[in-house]
Amino acid sequence: MVLEALREMGVDTLEDLKYVNEADLKNVMRPIDARKRIASVKALSEMMPVGLLTRPPELSQKCL
Repeated sequence: MVLEALREMGVDTLEDLKYVNEADLKNVMRPIDARKRIASVKALSEMMPVGLLTRPPELSQKCL
C-alpha cells in the first residue's frame, strides 16, 4: 500500500524519497510512522553523496 502510493506520487528513485513530506503520506501511514520514515530518509540523504541514492529506474523499482 505504501509502495504503491509512493509510485503513484512519482517516486522513481531512492533520491526522490527526500521530496516526500508528511502530508503526502497521511492517507497511507499513521502520523508518527510517517515522521519516522521521513526523518530516516533525511538522515540517510545527509550521510550519502547525492549520486549514490540515484538509481536507474529498473533498479529503483526493486529497491522500493
